[in-house]
Amino acid sequence: MKKQLLTAILAFGMIQVSNGQAVTISPVNATGDQAITITLDANAACVPSGKASVTTASQVNLHSGVGTVADINDPLGKWTYVVAWDGTPAGGSTTSTTLTAGAAGIYTIVLTPRDFYGVPSGETIHRLSLVFNGNTTASPNWDQEAKDNDGAGGCADFFIELSTATSVADENLNRVSVKTYPNPVTENTTISFNTYEAADVKVLVYNILGQEVRTLVNKKMEAGNQFVSWNGKGEGDRELPNGQYFVQVSVDGKVATNKVVLNR
Repeated sequence: MKKQLLTAILAFGMIQVSNGQAVTISPVNATGDQAITITLDANAACVPSGKASVTTASQVNLHSGVGTVADINDPLGKWTYVVAWDGTPAGGSTTSTTLTAGAAGIYTIVLTPRDFYGVPSGETIHRLSLVFNGNTTASPNWDQEAKDNDGAGGCADFFIELSTATSVADENLNRVSVKTYPNPVTENTTISFNTYEAADVKVLVYNILGQEVRTLVNKKMEAGNQFVSWNGKGEGDRELPNGQYFVQVSVDGKVATNKVVLNR
């Protein structure tokens, strides 16, 4: 299997949150064919260098796309079927990308991914790729931006995982639920997940550059609740720098990733 790095967090199993509470979706287990509400808390978002926060914007728009394959490193794994901040998709026509302002710094937009991005019915929508642009001037210059915190002092795009289950009956088999606790990691953290039947399991750790730094599990595991410990170190117990890492769990090719912060 190709190395995969899913920068979305499946926090506590079902909650699809990208940066703490900076971006959330509701319902949390939605598929690409369901109407969802995307909520941005600009107060918790990262502001890229050279940009201003969207918390004071008179208008906030969504610049986004989707990933139609499971591997986020595949060219189709993110930023396909892009709808730009001005509402113009690659295929033409225009749709509204303007968010509705709520409490200070809180913005929402409701959309159905397949319709919004124009994804053909034969393609599966695995995730959303998101950036938020703001503007306060009469002549829009979109000099305000909200992105995800990358855990190393910088900013990154938001990636929100969607459910690919086709029915309630097969939802558990099509989803990998992962928890890491404690997080941030100061000494050791426990990675917990379920295998609903005997499966080939890999538990890998990647750094912010997408480089694999540790293989924790690579074997067949029986059905049940699984617990894997990570001491915050790389292969051979070499020391790793503080910052953001990604714990990726693959169960028979179904993948989920949790973002963890190493802070010794």
